[in-house]
Amino acid sequence: MTYNIEHSISQSQLSLVDALEVGGYIEEMDILDLQTFIANSDYPNVIAVYDRLMMGFRNHLRAFVGALPDEGIMYVPVLMDDAAYQAIITTPFEQGPNHFYWSSVVKGFIEEGGSNNLECCNGFEYLTATL
Repeated sequence: MTYNIEHSISQSQLSLVDALEVGGYIEEMDILDLQTFIANSDYPNVIAVYDRLMMGFRNHLRAFVGALPDEGIMYVPVLMDDAAYQAIITTPFEQGPNHFYWSSVVKGFIEEGGSNNLECCNGFEYLTATL
């Protein structure tokens, strides 16, 4: 599975499985990009922001690939080596300091009749997955 971003987004609109696979691919790409950014930064505050983003990307990867077995599919990493991929998906979801606040905001939005068309911003690109 090799994608450019335009192909990835159009592919994600074909089915739930396609959207989950593309989501996994985009999170892999973002994780690798952030690792490069962190390695090339000398600013502790910037690195701290990147670390928070990285936690989110790891959680997104866990979520996307964790939903695939329910569809009878096992995700195979495209960009990451298997050891790095396994190190992420075999560990629990991470929670930042504002986890409970944002969980309640999202829950309230949904309960108030918010859209079921979730637009997920992963920091670099947008992926729209209609659930």
